Amino acid sequence: MKLYKLLNCSMILLNVFLVNLVSAENIKMNEPDEKLTKFLELNKETWKVWEANGVSSETELTVDFNFYASSEGAYKALSAELKDSGISYREKTTRTLFILKGWEITASITQKWSLATIQGKTGYMYILSKQTNTVYEGLGALMP
Repeated sequence: MKLYKLLNCSMILLNVFLVNLVSAENIKMNEPDEKLTKFLELNKETWKVWEANGVSSETELTVDFNFYASSEGAYKALSAELKDSGISYREKTTRTLFILKGWEITASITQKWSLATIQGKTGYMYILSKQTNTVYEGLGALMP
């Protein structure tokens, strides 16, 4: 009987621990990501500059989304996701200190843009970078 009570108490404690762990993960996942927030704020400033240079929601523009992968596995994962999404990309192998190998990946999308579509695509690219263990570095475009 004592063993049963001890096991029962252990199971209750384990359940409480798991509930608290899951709750902590939910809180962490619902917190705004500071880096993403900064990218979205920067996009607002970028859009103002683009508008000042004649870009509007009626302008077809190629926007480049830039990533960095420090491992071949991360590079391949991102490349596969971009390819599956129908997004064209180019890559460049880099070396730092002649030893450390990395990959610069640039995904290019040509379409008509608005601040809302840029924000949405930035969120998508940022999440994609997190899922593939790469670094999202931001976006850019050549003005028409």
